[in-house]
Amino acid sequence: MLRKILLRSVLGLVVLIVSLVLLFLIANWRDDTLRPEVREAMQWQAPKIIEDDNAYLLLLGLNARDTVDPLILGKRKLIQQIQDYEKNGVIAPEYSERVADPDEIEILKPKLEVCDHTNTPDCVAFYLARSIEKEREIINSHKTLLKNFERLKVSSNFREIHPPTISASSPNYAPYMYAAELARMQAIRLIANGKPSEGINDLLQIAVLTQNILEHADTLILHTIALANLQKDLRILEEVLRRFPELNSDRKNIAKYLKELSQDPVGIAKVFKFERQYGLQIWMKIYESQSENELDRWEDKILSYFQLPNATLNTLYDWKSLWINGLKEPRVSYSQTKLRIEEQRKTLLGFGIENIYLRNPVSKILLFLHDEGYGVHFERHDDVIAQAHILAIKLEILERGISKSEIPQFVKNHPAQQAIQLDGRPILWDAEKQQLLFELRQPFKQGFQNEKIYRVQLPL
Repeated sequence: MLRKILLRSVLGLVVLIVSLVLLFLIANWRDDTLRPEVREAMQWQAPKIIEDDNAYLLLLGLNARDTVDPLILGKRKLIQQIQDYEKNGVIAPEYSERVADPDEIEILKPKLEVCDHTNTPDCVAFYLARSIEKEREIINSHKTLLKNFERLKVSSNFREIHPPTISASSPNYAPYMYAAELARMQAIRLIANGKPSEGINDLLQIAVLTQNILEHADTLILHTIALANLQKDLRILEEVLRRFPELNSDRKNIAKYLKELSQDPVGIAKVFKFERQYGLQIWMKIYESQSENELDRWEDKILSYFQLPNATLNTLYDWKSLWINGLKEPRVSYSQTKLRIEEQRKTLLGFGIENIYLRNPVSKILLFLHDEGYGVHFERHDDVIAQAHILAIKLEILERGISKSEIPQFVKNHPAQQAIQLDGRPILWDAEKQQLLFELRQPFKQGFQNEKIYRVQLPL
């Protein structure tokens, strides 16, 4: 009797295993057809003509030597990037360290030359505490970089051109970040030296350049850098207003800039589209390399059977489109948008138990484990735009002479509340500290406000 029970148990186990294997084989018997929109999304074409008036070339060549035109250097760099992409595709076969161009200046950044926004409580005070002689010394040591940045600052036409590739020739944007901060330092000194209009105009030119780059950035890295620069621009403007409350006429120019920025906030959807294109090309390259090389180990052969290239690319396209499509919908509640995207992801992955999926299991496991962090980038983007709204409210309070007793109602009824108040995060007024408050989604990592509550001080 016991023998029969054991035999039936073993037989049942064998039948179960065979059934599962057959089920997997049937589910993965054929690959999908690659959808036309997926094929189209993978394509990247370099412009036939690289226009010389594109300020992106100046950005690439910003650290050109004094005897070299930054536009020519930037154009040469871009052409090299395009040639690398056309030759090697998204992943270069041999990745080597970036080799310095002889026409470039090596940017040395001593720690105390510019303000460390992460750890310094007041950057305006930091710059003004320095002697004029020391500041001139710093400016003279970077006069070529600043000259090139001045040319970039007054350029209006900007369009990023970046092939979706991993290579050693990827752009180095550190000179841009450094030059922008040196230019802010110079503008602050002008204001302190009795030239407020000139200084404010310089700060606003830097901020408009930042906005222009942010609006026309395709890649996530350039968008992130421009967003960090915009946060610095807003911070410096707020500190200048606090330190120099007498800037009445120039305050109007700042208010005008903030109004334009907050009313027409730049989007992030195009950055997500580039990331989608980039991800699709990487996966396509992986599958192409697998087909070109014979798989020696039997484990690799089995795993390759359960990878369906077209099905993976179709799913990856839909996966990376969730945030793009989510940004097009009315954002009544950000939390609801996130939950909806999570539910849509589960639907895309299909039937599975504990992250083991019936169809195309290997690729789906890799897809599930990979978190592109789009939500974090979107939250940070929205937080910075909210900071622009709050600074605009401060200026409006000052310009209209709103009394302290009227400020709470004025803030509560302000149109900006509708623009940025999502998920119960209104702009608040702290009467005791005379501060406007707003709860950020990402910590504001700038020294004195390394927290999720953003504060803007009004005159006491």
